[in-house]
Amino acid sequence: MTATAIVAAAWMLMMPLASGWIPSPQQQPRRRAATATTTTTTTLFASAPFTNEEISRYSRHLVLSDVGMAGQKALKDASVLVIGAGGLGSPCLLYLAAAGVGKI
Repeated sequence: MTATAIVAAAWMLMMPLASGWIPSPQQQPRRRAATATTTTTTTLFASAPFTNEEISRYSRHLVLSDVGMAGQKALKDASVLVIGAGGLGSPCLLYLAAAGVGKI
């Protein structure tokens, strides 16, 4: 077998791993860590100034270290004025509402 054939065979064996068909060992602990942090953050939100519906709606923001509970509370208390809800203003209003801005 030539060196080129050996390299080609190695690539053929690694292709399912590289393309995501077979999860790599590095992906396994990441999933476990994500479920572990989800359970701990759920207990942190129990004493939050938000309702259960708001916590489930804004859960993506609440788990971010940059936003967190304080940032989401600031968004909830914020007021935004958008002038012109045309082609650019309409998606802007949608994103502001989805982020949890209090008054639009």
